[in-house]
Amino acid sequence: MQRTLFRTTTLLCCLCLLLTACGKDDKAEDSGPPPPPAPARGAPDDVPVYSEDADAKETGYEVTETEIIMTMETINGPISPITYYRKIGEQGWKIVQDTGDNEGTIIATKKKRTLEITFEALPGGAGTIIVLKTTKE
Repeated sequence: MQRTLFRTTTLLCCLCLLLTACGKDDKAEDSGPPPPPAPARGAPDDVPVYSEDADAKETGYEVTETEIIMTMETINGPISPITYYRKIGEQGWKIVQDTGDNEGTIIATKKKRTLEITFEALPGGAGTIIVLKTTKE
């Protein structure tokens, strides 16, 4: 009887130790504050992100002191994304530069923000690289 009680007590103690150890974090202390969170969708909410192609995907994201740069790739040729971005005036943007139908750049402004959209066709008609550069507000 005492052996059974001893085993049960020992098992309960081991279980308690395991449960308390599960909550501990063995990570080293942080070397500084965490980086600022990126916008949930990669770009600020007022920056239109090409979504006409279900296979369009973000391939790069960078934040500098003055800009947010997002790179996307789509299987569509440049005409589809260029057409999409020519309609950003409907979202309050003013297009100040538009250079061509196959590749090139559209520059737009909205309030204090500038948006530069560059299109580059991939070789062999494999799609288009879209680079969005916007100034921080």
